[in-house]
Amino acid sequence: MSISLFPKKITTKSMGLSVHQLEQVAEQAQPKAVPVLRVWGIVSNRQDGSSQFGSYIKFSGEIAAMNLITGEEARSQALLLPAVGEAVVATLLDRAVKNGATAQVALEITVEYNNSAKGGTKFAYGVKPLMEFKGDDALSEMAKSLPAPKILSLTDQTQSAKKRK
Repeated sequence: MSISLFPKKITTKSMGLSVHQLEQVAEQAQPKAVPVLRVWGIVSNRQDGSSQFGSYIKFSGEIAAMNLITGEEARSQALLLPAVGEAVVATLLDRAVKNGATAQVALEITVEYNNSAKGGTKFAYGVKPLMEFKGDDALSEMAKSLPAPKILSLTDQTQSAKKRK
């Protein structure tokens, strides 16, 4: 696919995904979540803000996106995501900034039918990371130094319970 859109910022709306269209897609796909937007790029900064719709985080960097319904692609230097995707990107960026780096991001925004979702819509957003986090944060390093845990399978627990009777 070639890049056909150059919006000021990448959002579900700027990518041609209306609330009505997302509700239809979610309803047709139920009970499964369906990916509607793929986002990837290098995020270098964030700006927290608020509007009449609530708080948001505007990310900046070199960002590309694809509408997974129409196949249209876009590039922009700004990105606004639904809250669930925002949280993932913010976490990755915060970790990268601590190490003096930028964040490489690749994820899909999904919609799932939910008749009682926030905002009066009939869908809820989800997020599916497309890149595995490399584990260079402090918790991952700490986990490497711990002894290997003993994980009991369900059959092991059942056999132990039978032996005690």
